[in-house]
Amino acid sequence: MAMRSGRRDETGEAAEMLGASPAAVPKVSTACTMLGALKLPTTTPLKQAIRERRESGMNSLRNLWTDNALMLAAGLPDQELPAAALYVVGLPIGNMGDITLRALWVLLSVDAVAAEDTRETRKLLERFGIDTRLLSVREHNERHGAEQIDALLAEGQRVALVTDAGTPAVSDPGARAVEYLRRVGRRVIPVPGASAAITALSAAGLLGTGFDFIGFLPPQPKARHQSAEELAHRKRPFVLYEAPHRILALLEDLGAALTPERRIVVARELTKKFETITSLTAADLSEWIKTHEPRGEYVVLVDEEPMRRRFLFKKKHGSKHSLQSFRLRGWRLSPLS
Repeated sequence: MAMRSGRRDETGEAAEMLGASPAAVPKVSTACTMLGALKLPTTTPLKQAIRERRESGMNSLRNLWTDNALMLAAGLPDQELPAAALYVVGLPIGNMGDITLRALWVLLSVDAVAAEDTRETRKLLERFGIDTRLLSVREHNERHGAEQIDALLAEGQRVALVTDAGTPAVSDPGARAVEYLRRVGRRVIPVPGASAAITALSAAGLLGTGFDFIGFLPPQPKARHQSAEELAHRKRPFVLYEAPHRILALLEDLGAALTPERRIVVARELTKKFETITSLTAADLSEWIKTHEPRGEYVVLVDEEPMRRRFLFKKKHGSKHSLQSFRLRGWRLSPLS
C-alpha cells in the first residue's frame, strides 16, 4: 500500500502540472507504467523537473519538452522546422488527448500562433505549459491577419495557424490566409490533426466509394431546403456539418428530400463524453427528431444512393446509358418486380 501511495503522489504531481483532474491520476499512473514497459527514455528527469518547478514557484513546462520521453521517441528534437514558413496545425475536436506530439512541438517552437479565438487557444497552450505569443486571425479579419503573418514571415519568423478545434480551412477560417500567403510565395507546411469529418467517416461504415465534403448548408430555411434537394440527387456519399440550434431543421429537410431507404449517420459530440453515432434511414428521421434533444456540434453523413433506386431513377428520367453499356461496365442487372 505504501508503494502504491507513493506512486500516486508522484504521478499526481505530474497530472496536476499537466492540467489533469484528480480522477485522472490512476490513468496517469497506468500510462507511466506502460511507458516504462516500452523502455522509452526515462521519465524521471521530467518528474524531478516538475517537482523543482513546483518548489520554486515556476509552473511552465516549456523547457521540459526537450527532454520529454515521448518527444524523444518521436524524434521531434532532431526534426527541422524551416524558418519563414506558416505551419497549419490541426487541433483536437473536443478531447485534449487527441493532440499530436508534433502539434505540441510546433506550437512550442514557432514565434507566433495565429488563432481564430485567442482566448480559447490560450487555454490550450497554458494546459501544456506553452507561452508562445498569439495574434488574432479570424473570419472577419482574415485578409488583414494574412498580411500580418506575411510580415512576420518576411522577417524569417515561423508562424502556426490554428482554429478553435479541428483543422484550419475545413469549414473554419484559414483558407483565405493560406491562399494569400501561397500566392505571395510563402511556404505553407501542414501539421495533420483531428478532423470531425474524417473522424465521423471512420466510424460510420459508409459503403460508397469516396465522398463529397459539403460542410455547413446555408442557415436560411429556403436556401437550406433548396440545397438539401440538390444534394439528394448526388449518388456519392456526402458529409455535412451543423450547429445544435439548426440540426433538427436540417434533418427535416433531408428527410423530405432523400429517398426513404437512403442511409444516414448522425454523429454528435465526437471524441467527448456524450459522443453518439446513430445510423438510420431517411424514412426514420421524422420519428427520431421527435425524441432527440440537440446538443453539441453535429456531423451528418449521407450514404450513396441504393443501386435499385438509382436504376429506377435513370429509367424514369432517362439516361444516356443503355442496358448494354451497363453490362459492358461490369454491372450486374436484375429484373425489378
